[in-house]
Amino acid sequence: MRIERLELKNFRNIDALDISDLKGVVFFTGENGSGKTNILESISIASQLKSFRNADDRDMIQWNEDGFFVSITDDKKNTYEVGFSNQEEKLKKKTKMNGNQVIKASDYYSRLMTVFFGPEDAALVNGTHESRRKYIDSVIAKMSGEYIRLLNEFRKILTSRNTLLKEIKEGRKKESDLDVWDDIFSDRASIIMKKRHSCMDVFSVQFRKSYERISDMKEIPDIVYRPNMNDFDSGSIFKSLEKGRKKDIAFGSSLHGPHRDHYLFVKNDMEISSYGSQGQIRIAAIALKCAEKRMIEEVKNEKSILVVDDIFSELDEKRRGKLVTELSSGNQVFFSMVKADESICRSFDDIDIYEVSSGKVRLCI
Repeated sequence: MRIERLELKNFRNIDALDISDLKGVVFFTGENGSGKTNILESISIASQLKSFRNADDRDMIQWNEDGFFVSITDDKKNTYEVGFSNQEEKLKKKTKMNGNQVIKASDYYSRLMTVFFGPEDAALVNGTHESRRKYIDSVIAKMSGEYIRLLNEFRKILTSRNTLLKEIKEGRKKESDLDVWDDIFSDRASIIMKKRHSCMDVFSVQFRKSYERISDMKEIPDIVYRPNMNDFDSGSIFKSLEKGRKKDIAFGSSLHGPHRDHYLFVKNDMEISSYGSQGQIRIAAIALKCAEKRMIEEVKNEKSILVVDDIFSELDEKRRGKLVTELSSGNQVFFSMVKADESICRSFDDIDIYEVSSGKVRLCI
């Protein structure tokens, strides 16, 4: 899979951009603040419907404009379009695929396969449990768009159950009213946890292999799934919820379920966030994304598009070389750098180099 054409309108500091016949490796170069990362972010919007920098859609609209537009055409002539408008405080986001509007994210999300590498990835290793849950969920969703529908259903059920818990605490509802919601909760929770467990069986192996290839270290950390509940069977989950009702009501919140699952990076029974150096954490973050890349290849049987936002400055020469080897395996790669690195360029044959300055883009090579 490759991107052949990228079109932007009123996206951050970019008035308009239309570049086509993109090669296998594309460099966007320029000073900090020039707009090169904004271009990579637009690819994230078109493929994942959100910014890889976790920015709000409104923040990506160019100053004094009412909205933005992003369009990608792949090598099979499929088109992916995302438009966002903010007129009179009315927010609208539309997605189209091959000219047809797509209403459900599950029908869109897993079509254009991209993997993003960036400095902020370290937070997936030493950050919150929530950030890791969201990331692993996004990986599973790439394997199956229906997983998005399942998660959305569960979130609505969780919100309704928590509302009911507060109402019971206030004496406005009865504890027995939880029966119906706990039954639905248990069913969806069981499916989610089984899918997460199944994913990690494959993903953890790929993570260890990627870490070893990049680091050359003998002791390799593992990523471990620690579910919040002991049993994935829906009946057992229901019994656990029933047993914990008094405590849930006291807190006005659901204290058990997949929304409290953990993923831990461990070595010798210790979390890497508690002992690891910044270098080890950085390598673990890169290995995480390399594992995602390889899992897509294994499960979907296709090459993903790799988007690399200036991560080489934090690696020594040896590991930079190993990462380039990992990236140069037939995938289309988009890089953002202040200046195209000659050592990286030598590893690829099919290259475009664009210079970005104040939101304007010029082809150099």
